[in-house]
Amino acid sequence: MAASYATRDELKKAAGITDAVDDLALDVSREAASRAIDEYCGRFFYKQPDLGTEDRFYESDRDLIVVDDIVSPPEQVIIAFASAPGSYVEPSVDLRLYPANAPAEGRPFTHLKPDKGRYPGGLKAGVLVRITAQYGWPAVPPAIRQATMIQAARFFQRRTAPFGIAGSPETGSMRLLSRLDPDVEMLAQPFVKGWYVR
Repeated sequence: MAASYATRDELKKAAGITDAVDDLALDVSREAASRAIDEYCGRFFYKQPDLGTEDRFYESDRDLIVVDDIVSPPEQVIIAFASAPGSYVEPSVDLRLYPANAPAEGRPFTHLKPDKGRYPGGLKAGVLVRITAQYGWPAVPPAIRQATMIQAARFFQRRTAPFGIAGSPETGSMRLLSRLDPDVEMLAQPFVKGWYVR
């Protein structure tokens, strides 16, 4: 089950809701907001699976191997190169997880690179690589939590605005956007997964 990035109590406190009448609608809204942010960023911000590791497969390049977000400590990541169909062996190349300071910054590892000092020739391109690790994000970043609350509040309001207009003639009305809230995009933009590495 994918995680929601904001709790029901956080949403209720932000919206000034004190009863349990809308609990189900709030839960659906925060789940939908969390998955919309995942889609926008191209990654998710929880650990998967919650326990243990999983195998994922990638193709090597000459200079690096771009991977899904890895949260396992480097010593627990198992790397194997395909030697024959269905057969894998540990690489003779010393591969290191990057960014090197990712754990200190509360971020995951996103790629592997060979130690140029020990292996200046780089990697053999096009080789299938199996990486066993825990994937995801160390913890939900505060900006993603805030973005989830904003978007969840918009989804929650949308249920009472069937034509996309919230409010009334007396208090004023506003059109609910058919895309992510601009503030949500601003908060989530630094976390959008790109192909650049550092």
